[in-house]
Amino acid sequence: MLIIDVAFSFITYTMFILYGESFTISINDNQKEIVDLSFSSGLLIISNFAVTLVITYAIYLLRKLIRSFFKNSFFIKLQIALFRLIGQLMVLSIVLQLLVHFFSTLLLEQRVKFGFSVESGYYSSLFILSIGLFFIYLSKLFDKSRSLQEENDLTV
Repeated sequence: MLIIDVAFSFITYTMFILYGESFTISINDNQKEIVDLSFSSGLLIISNFAVTLVITYAIYLLRKLIRSFFKNSFFIKLQIALFRLIGQLMVLSIVLQLLVHFFSTLLLEQRVKFGFSVESGYYSSLFILSIGLFFIYLSKLFDKSRSLQEENDLTV
């Protein structure tokens, strides 16, 4: 479903670009209006899609991780690698979102804006960052558990 949304958004932006109309793009819940398509605005659109694709790929990997748990095999290398990769992708998506927001303000509004805001909700940057770090910690925990399980299997 998320892939269909990304494809539909890409087609919509392409149609607006071809017909030369102004359109509004949402970057980090801030509405930015792009009147003319230049290299910088096209780069912002592509980078916004890249952030969406990173999040979509992390969700796909999470689905793959959950399916591996249903096979009743725990502490395998696949699960450790998936935990680490999902966490890294979540942290990367937050960093990319912050960079896209900074450059969109710089290029579209021609001003530099530094600030820090704490948002509430499940889509806040701090929440997603903490979940990403938690997944990285779980990968370390699963790695240690795997070595303890191998050691236990050798002693029995």
